[in-house]
Amino acid sequence: MGQAKRQWEEENERGWSAPDKLVCPDCVEDDFLKDLIRKNASARQCDYCGTRTRGASAAPVAVIMPAIASALGYYYAEPTEAGVPYDGGWVVKPVYTVDALMGVPFYADDKLFEDVVNSFSNTAWVSAAEGHWMSSHRHEEWSWAWEAFAEKVKHHSRYFFMASVDRSDDWRQHRPLDVLELVGDMAVQLGLVTSLPEKTNLFRVRERVGDANWEISDEQLGAPPNHLANAGRMNPAGISYLYFSKSKKGALAEVLRGPPCRAVAARFQTVRPLAVLDLTLLPPEPSVFDHTQRRVREVILFLNRFVADICQPVQKDGREHIHYVPSQVVSEYFAQVFKTPDAEQLDGIMYPSAISPGNVNLALFPRDSRDPFGHAVQFVNGTELSLDTWAEFSNAIS
Repeated sequence: MGQAKRQWEEENERGWSAPDKLVCPDCVEDDFLKDLIRKNASARQCDYCGTRTRGASAAPVAVIMPAIASALGYYYAEPTEAGVPYDGGWVVKPVYTVDALMGVPFYADDKLFEDVVNSFSNTAWVSAAEGHWMSSHRHEEWSWAWEAFAEKVKHHSRYFFMASVDRSDDWRQHRPLDVLELVGDMAVQLGLVTSLPEKTNLFRVRERVGDANWEISDEQLGAPPNHLANAGRMNPAGISYLYFSKSKKGALAEVLRGPPCRAVAARFQTVRPLAVLDLTLLPPEPSVFDHTQRRVREVILFLNRFVADICQPVQKDGREHIHYVPSQVVSEYFAQVFKTPDAEQLDGIMYPSAISPGNVNLALFPRDSRDPFGHAVQFVNGTELSLDTWAEFSNAIS
């Protein structure tokens, strides 16, 4: 068999043929594809942008085509191969290759994009996770399970939900506890269960309303007693958590809404290393073109959505206690059920601020009923401040 015929058969079997051109890293947007080009660079000039360099900077388009084809095949398939029913027409309307590649997404130099489109023998594609048009990707299934969980604890079963399975629920029969265990397993897998060092500074703010002149002390600036504890993002009403920000500015932004105002900013310190679930440590999503990282990518896609959901801003309209229920249940699971890989209980959850982007908050779980937070932090000092103008206020929180 001649080499040309063998190559034709290989291209026909895999469904694509690589353009016989050279491409440089600047002609693709994805970092993984850029690295493939750099590692395989063998020429000094790019056929697309025309850039010429002293050393080798361009590689054959053939080095990135397998990754592009793999990503396309991960999300799409030819209708017949995907099992789409045909009844005088496809039940699901196929899209052209250009639309499928944009859906991946693949962003590149216009001429390169056109060459890649023309490289595929198939021109009709349908969404097909795991190769089937009715299947879903793992992060989608997990997200649906989380949405069903949130709906259940907000509107259907607040107290007897752990073991319940409603066979009418379209969430692949996940029990609520399954969802919480799934999040815990993912958190461990990605290194989100970590330690907050001893003597870490943490900040709380309490506004002085009207003529209030209470003493600057641990008692006045710590957590309210349980009988005065309102529902918060992480704690249910009647169970007091101790909320902190990792910066003074972040703590001010969480509490104060505008001038004129008076407040006390308190500094606490951790008295020992604290085991925490740190939801701010989510790594970047791996490239869609890196097939070796697809499982990790699915996990991170789900956790990004999960964290955004439980940390989203909630309007104080009297119904916030309902919106907070899912994150409260999550917190209670991590406070009382979840164990670290060292079989320890968590001390708290760190999460991104919904009020002040870039700032990090900590919800500390209570332990001893007599001194609920003495195991974790101690009061250091408090500073009183008055903010009378918007300039002062803006400078204080940013």
